[in-house]
Parts: sequence; C-alpha cells; structure tokens
Amino acid sequence: FRALVIGKTGCGKTTILEKIWWIDGTSLLIQIHCISDIWRGIHEIERELVADGNNRFVAHDSQGFEGGSTREYQIVQEFLRKRERMPRDERVHVIWYCLQASSRPIQIAEQRFFSEYSGQAPVIAILTKFDILLDECQQEVEETMDFDPDDEEDEDQILAAASIIAERKFQEGYRDPLMGMPRPPHAVIRVANGGSLSYYMGVNVD
Repeated sequence: FRALVIGKTGCGKTTILEKIWWIDGTSLLIQIHCISDIWRGIHEIERELVADGNNRFVAHDSQGFEGGSTREYQIVQEFLRKRERMPRDERVHVIWYCLQASSRPIQIAEQRFFSEYSGQAPVIAILTKFDILLDECQQEVEETMDFDPDDEEDEDQILAAASIIAERKFQEGYRDPLMGMPRPPHAVIRVANGGSLSYYMGVNVD
C-alpha cells in the first residue's frame, strides 16, 4: 500500500507517519534519517519511506505547495502521472493532503489542487493539530465566561462550549469549502497530535 503525503513543513505529517509505524512502543523505521529530514523540511518525493515490521506500507513525502509554489505543484502532478503508468504495487493508492488547523481559510494552493486534480488515487484531506484549535476555542470561551477555575463543573461547561465552536470552525472553515470544490476529497478528517489513528474522526462522502 503506497501513500503520498502532501503538506507544508510543520503541519503534522511526521506525527501521522510515526503513529502508523509505532510498534510496541518502539518506532522501527528503517530509514529514520528520512523522517528526520521531513522534520527539518527536507523533501524528496521519489524516496520511499518504509518501516521495519510494516514494509507493506510505503509513504512518499511532498513538502506541499508552499506559497502556492508552481514548481512543487508540477513535481507532484508529474509524480502521480508517472506512478499511474507503473505496476499496481508501485502506484499511489491514496493521497493524504494535510492542512494545519488554524484561523486561516483555505489557501490558494488547496483551491488549485482540489479544482484541478484528476488522478486515480483517492484524496483524503486531513486537518492536523485539531487539539490546538480546540485549545484556542477554549481560551475564547474562558475570556467571555465568568468561571471558577477550581470548579470541575465550570471546566466541563467550558470544554463543551469550546468543542462546539471548534466543530463549527472545522465544518465552516475546512470541510464545507473543501467539499464544495470542483474536485473535492473523498473524505475530510480531523486529527489531534496526541491521538491514535483509531480515534481519528472522519466525514465520508462516498
């Protein structure tokens, strides 16, 4: 199974890959230097990222379209076209398009990709660091509410209110705009840095 992971440096791609390759509390990456490269912002889309003990999953990394980079966009498109002509096991089977949760709206790069993409591999849009967005919403609620920080009931009410606001921002700021694109993703999911893959929440659109 082969995945192309697209996303800007620092958006949480490394965390997602490490969760997939985390076995019995030990990261068993064959090419641990590759993950370190991703962390430092060094990318090479053709390089295969494979884990010992899970070599049936192969990942390729793209730095995303920083500042609407036309060059990187062309590299990704050519990579996908080339892979579609290869044997089945060497094709890209899924694309994970990672966006970091923030107050910023969908950028030009996302608008272009989800307007023009016509490849065979399904695309999953992943909103990363959702826990940070939730924390920001919690701060907003705390600034507008008169509450006792030592009162657990008040804390529960704040978290509940923050969760509603974060969910609304997720839907209105990310899911709905992405699903309204000419070439929308197959699903839009949100993930938190501290969560495991089994707890990731998605919105299927098939």
